[in-house]
Amino acid sequence: MTENKRRKIENEGRIFNREWTSKYLFTVTNSKILCLVCRNVVAVPKEYNLRRHFESNHPNLAELDATERILKADSLLGNLCSERNFFKRPVNVTATRVSYEISTEIAAAGKLLDLLLFVTVEGLLLL
Repeated sequence: MTENKRRKIENEGRIFNREWTSKYLFTVTNSKILCLVCRNVVAVPKEYNLRRHFESNHPNLAELDATERILKADSLLGNLCSERNFFKRPVNVTATRVSYEISTEIAAAGKLLDLLLFVTVEGLLLL
């Protein structure tokens, strides 16, 4: 008959405030709050936690004025986006297919790769 009186973080309805990106250099990625400077994750989205992390771990950035901090946040967000997109490059289907055909020829020849100097595929000489 007794209900669970413990508070749960999920039930508090805490959400990330977009203002904190320029104020404390944090952003939301995959529903986690990420420091743009050191890439640490903060568990609870409370302004006090973000401010404490920012002031204790990055005191040199805490001294910047508002406009400099906004510019720094934009550059760090750009760096984060470019790092994410680095591994999302399109796959060259033709190169993959040719690589597969070459490895099939090597396996069919039954020779080691270092002994096989040239592989001919449909009359073309590949090095």
